[in-house]
Amino acid sequence: MLSILIPIYNYNVAPLINELHKQCTLEEIPFEIVLMDDSSFLPEAKSNMELQHLPYVRFFQLPQNVGRSKIRNMLVQKASYPHLLFLDCDVEISDSAFIRRYVQVLSNQVVCGGLGYASNYLDESMRLRWIYGKKREAKAAHIRRHHPYDNFVSGNFLISKSVFSQILFNEKIRKYGHEDTLFGIQLQEKNVEITHIDNVVLHQGLESADIFIRKTEDAISNLKELSHKKEYAVMLERHVRLLRTYKRLQMLHLHHAGKFVFYFFRKSVKRNLEGKHPNLFLFDLYKLGFICSC
Repeated sequence: MLSILIPIYNYNVAPLINELHKQCTLEEIPFEIVLMDDSSFLPEAKSNMELQHLPYVRFFQLPQNVGRSKIRNMLVQKASYPHLLFLDCDVEISDSAFIRRYVQVLSNQVVCGGLGYASNYLDESMRLRWIYGKKREAKAAHIRRHHPYDNFVSGNFLISKSVFSQILFNEKIRKYGHEDTLFGIQLQEKNVEITHIDNVVLHQGLESADIFIRKTEDAISNLKELSHKKEYAVMLERHVRLLRTYKRLQMLHLHHAGKFVFYFFRKSVKRNLEGKHPNLFLFDLYKLGFICSC
């Protein structure tokens, strides 16, 4: 009935797998949990491998890193059941009815459960990532339903194997960022309905501000590169506000001014973002300045 697919990279997934295994067993459904490690280099890789001793858990170790898109497609190739539940490795299940809610909607083509964040953060260096997650990513289902395709995220979603086989994650995307965006766009292009429900997982793998900013820069560089490809340009501009704003600046010949301003204020804005009181409006300006410069 249900294949739970989890790509792993440098994270201990034992608590997540044990909880999923317990809930699936209690639901008395045919299930499997398929784990695939994307060439991790931390000690967690060995402890994760031991999870395959659990019934219905399979573990695969990749000899080299293939990236976020390809590993998800590879997981589907290993899946035995017609319903696929994708979860990121750095999430926590905090609700004992998590699996039950997905079992109740197996007839739907695509179901997104949503992301949540802890009520507070433990490490000061992660404050930017935590605030961004709380204010920009943690959305109730009734809000996500207003823009169902733009709110698609790959960290917690259910999809039928037959639908997935029509789309796949784009393996040309090797750099970090926006593989979710393209997948959501492809779902819309094929008129595949997305159902949003409140069945969140808590995102636990928060990065420090400097790493989050660097990953954001990678994602923006990736977005700009993809926007130069004819097959993606129009779709991305329609769905990504940052790209639309950048294109408007280009039309008004103001993108060079944006690059100039970014050059002078980049360091001071980063100091705010990496400090105790990061401002998300400044973060938006940082992203706009970066896309003008990269």
